[in-house]
Amino acid sequence: MSDRCGTMAGYADHRKNSTPTCRACKDARNDYQRRYRMYGPQKHGIHGTYGGYKRHLRNRTQPCTECLEAHNEYQQRRRALTARNVLVPTELLVELYLSSPPEVQVKTEDMLGAKRLEVLVQRVDEAAA
Repeated sequence: MSDRCGTMAGYADHRKNSTPTCRACKDARNDYQRRYRMYGPQKHGIHGTYGGYKRHLRNRTQPCTECLEAHNEYQQRRRALTARNVLVPTELLVELYLSSPPEVQVKTEDMLGAKRLEVLVQRVDEAAA
């Protein structure tokens, strides 16, 4: 059973993988179809939302004031989230990674990706050579 079971994405996974559809995914599909019949397709890009702002850009129209405000709020929230991250020089990151205990290295590989760390280590080794 997938962690997406009980959602339309889980239902799509069952279809894609040709596996029997579980009850939770069938229920999610039925709920979706019921809402679609009652209310029609979901409307994306309503004015005053980030989706509305993106729709203006796709249609090459000047974004309205409400959509610009929604876009600015979205950007402020996004910047606030990314402000928690810290930029670390590659050489320092590699040195900290290589000198850390194995359990910390595994955690770092899980967070950043083993392949990415391998590339960074190779890059620092090449620069030092």
